[in-house]
Amino acid sequence: TPYQIPLGVVSHTGCGLLLTGGVGYLCKEHGATADNILEVTIVTSDGQVHTCSKDVEPDLFFAVRGSAPNLGVVTEVKLRCYHKPDGAFCALRAWPNTYENFKRLIDWADQPAVLNDPTITPYVAMIPTPDLSAHLCAIHIVCVGDKSNDEKYRELIGQLEGAEGGTPL
Repeated sequence: TPYQIPLGVVSHTGCGLLLTGGVGYLCKEHGATADNILEVTIVTSDGQVHTCSKDVEPDLFFAVRGSAPNLGVVTEVKLRCYHKPDGAFCALRAWPNTYENFKRLIDWADQPAVLNDPTITPYVAMIPTPDLSAHLCAIHIVCVGDKSNDEKYRELIGQLEGAEGGTPL
């Protein structure tokens, strides 16, 4: 059975995200990457090797999961893994950059059907137009879960049609 760990959405961050956050598409359901660390081995500036967890050197373990680059060199990390769901549904929609469109996107993301579903992660942002001449308000929606939920996801995302400026770009 394939497994996965929650990771951040910025692909070029690299392993640094393990210890300093890792906010991504699975956070609503499983927490950030750092929340899923079970054990860390770190060499501190005094040359000592420490293997810490919530039960062994818990203060160091707490500190490592947020400021590890300031504490030493991490040589090993053990993470909690999860069964991989059988599907992912993604959408990116953008409209002219207006207050009304941003409010519509925020209101959509704040509705209980989205807020209370741990498989739906929306990101509302301002993005440049392809020619870089202006900005658009956009929403990137990632739904990671059972394929049987795809119709529910389509219906929710369909609510976004008709924002000011017409059809999404």
